Amino acid sequence: MGLAWVAGDAIQLVRTGNRRYAVTGVLVFTVTLAFFEKAVVVPWVAFAVAALVLHTQDHSAAIRTVARRGAPLWRGALYVTGGWLLLYTSVVSSRAAEYGVGQAVALTSRGFGLGFAPSLLGGPWSWDRSNLSIPWANPPGFLVALSLLALLGAVVFTVRRKRRVGGVWLLVAGYVGVSLQPWCWVVPDPTRHRCWASPFGTWRTAPWSLRSRRR
Repeated sequence: MGLAWVAGDAIQLVRTGNRRYAVTGVLVFTVTLAFFEKAVVVPWVAFAVAALVLHTQDHSAAIRTVARRGAPLWRGALYVTGGWLLLYTSVVSSRAAEYGVGQAVALTSRGFGLGFAPSLLGGPWSWDRSNLSIPWANPPGFLVALSLLALLGAVVFTVRRKRRVGGVWLLVAGYVGVSLQPWCWVVPDPTRHRCWASPFGTWRTAPWSLRSRRR
């Protein structure tokens, strides 16, 4: 919800120049960051979404335009992020788990296949847990297969039917990849490739971005 709100404010700020969108965007980002540390990527994704909307509308110099017109929002988000980092590093003592490249790739792929992709069809449908452990997603194999096929079909269909929609999917892929990395860093045992990740909210953002192309 926080991501969709800040991205919407970024788009409106770039379109209208009304600074109230910068104020509400920074406030919503602050609240979101207070609840979940992964929200630190929200301003970056919002910037990319706003630039992508201009790009799909055949706007030249989309990145430069978003950076200039959205500057109040980006500055505010930068100040909030800096303050949050100082506070977070002063009170949190956990450290990242150590992995080899192969283990990191395995964790990322399983996080995508077991945690993210099944959410496209309402998954994971089932969860598992052991003693003193938080639950992890345990979707049935057929759900994972159907979800991946549905995702592939959606990508092929939209790329063939819509102009410049490839950038939307690249943005979704980048957001998912970045979202999975904190989970990989903090999983305490690299030999346990289970997925603790809850279904992401990206599928609510991607269709919203696609609809922006029609306006």
